[in-house]
Amino acid sequence: MTIQLTTLYDARNLGELTNGSPQVIKAEFVDAHGVTYFGWKFTDDNEVHFTGHNHRFFQSSLPNGKKCQRAVSSKIKNQLLELIADHVETNNVRNQWYNWRA
Repeated sequence: MTIQLTTLYDARNLGELTNGSPQVIKAEFVDAHGVTYFGWKFTDDNEVHFTGHNHRFFQSSLPNGKKCQRAVSSKIKNQLLELIADHVETNNVRNQWYNWRA
């Protein structure tokens, strides 16, 4: 299954950015069937949210377009993480405010 990254942006507000809070990026994706996914990830793999997670991803629509919000499988999660990692490395996203749309 082919999944494409459609949007990636820095989720920090101005106060968090100026205070030096760790960079959190939010991302949106779509697959070949029109299923959409979204989620967030710290760019630093050693950083964790107070819930103990470094990232979280959800499916946000079904192939018929109906909205939903459910956790993704580990296979899809790994694909989403790989897409983010590739984009972050290719575009030197780390520690700067960033907003990108396909």
